Amino acid sequence: MADKGVPIVSVETGIVEKMGWDELGGWRIGIRTRDGKQILLLCTS
Repeated sequence: MADKGVPIVSVETGIVEKMGWDELGGWRIGIRTRDGKQILLLCTS
């Protein structure tokens, strides 16, 4: 994960809804797109 304030690049325009540690999947970022799809990025290491 990047440090706080560092820009991230998404595959689609959207709003970051979730960010942080998830006990089932590790570090994650959840992005909601303009048309309602959710993109979930996971990093398990």
